[in-house]
Amino acid sequence: MDTRQAIFAFSQGEKIKAGLIWASQLIGMVDSIFGSGRNETKQVGRALVEMIRQDVRLASAIAKDEIWDEVDKAIDRALVMINSGVMADSVPHLTTALSHVTTIVQRAMQFLDEQGMLKEG
Repeated sequence: MDTRQAIFAFSQGEKIKAGLIWASQLIGMVDSIFGSGRNETKQVGRALVEMIRQDVRLASAIAKDEIWDEVDKAIDRALVMINSGVMADSVPHLTTALSHVTTIVQRAMQFLDEQGMLKEG
């Protein structure tokens, strides 16, 4: 990992983490929604997870780390659950993705700290 990759992994990772939390919260609310709003909420949840997946793929291409593949696999599993109509079952997969992204962000922060780039000035 070089400085550019670490900065990108850190910033993109934080954005992805936020998206995964938002998606998990949205999907968790689906069970309490009835009628046409339920289907629309599912569509929004699916679209949000797909957007997060695109960010993961971009991050994987720029900030090389083998864990991005694990993040993508977890998101793929979540999308399978969403597309199968069992949205609540996607949340554990999103949580797994979140855990992996947190590891990537921690690695990036550690690298940047070792380079002296996180010192207070």
